[in-house]
Amino acid sequence: MTVSPMALPLGNRSAIGSYSRTAIDSQDTLGFSVRAGWRPMKQTYALESVSEGYDRMISGKARFRVGLTIGG
Repeated sequence: MTVSPMALPLGNRSAIGSYSRTAIDSQDTLGFSVRAGWRPMKQTYALESVSEGYDRMISGKARFRVGLTIGG
């Protein structure tokens, strides 16, 4: 698929993709990450603080992935 970079900023459009071509490629990549000891970088918020996490994500101030934790 060809996308003109000039068309993206107009109308809040985005293009999202992945370097992998098949499910096996994704599985191999995840397996490599586990063997290499790589872990995702994320910010977590308690369920009681869902609005704080959501606001941070929507504002673009979240540095990593934002997730919720349930319980202690």
